[in-house]
Amino acid sequence: MRSHSRKTAWFLIVFAVLFMLAAAFFPALACHHDCSGDDCPVCLQMHVWTGVLRLFGAVALCALLYLHAHLSVQRCLHRLSDAFVRITPVLLKTKLLN
Repeated sequence: MRSHSRKTAWFLIVFAVLFMLAAAFFPALACHHDCSGDDCPVCLQMHVWTGVLRLFGAVALCALLYLHAHLSVQRCLHRLSDAFVRITPVLLKTKLLN
């Protein structure tokens, strides 16, 4: 079951990366089109893709900030737990008896 979950996760990652590449290249390829005015479908699609890219960028930034905060808190808690373990009364008593 774990192998199936990994394969699914890798598939989703590859799909998301390909989607982001397609979203990035479409406005670049269509930037010199013959605009038909206010109701231009190409301009509308470029606007939509730009919004999608901004949304994914914001989600990626939030995910990175959350990951950084989570890892920082875990690192601090690990250091604090090590400090508390070192100075327990039982350990102090054992050291004093030796």
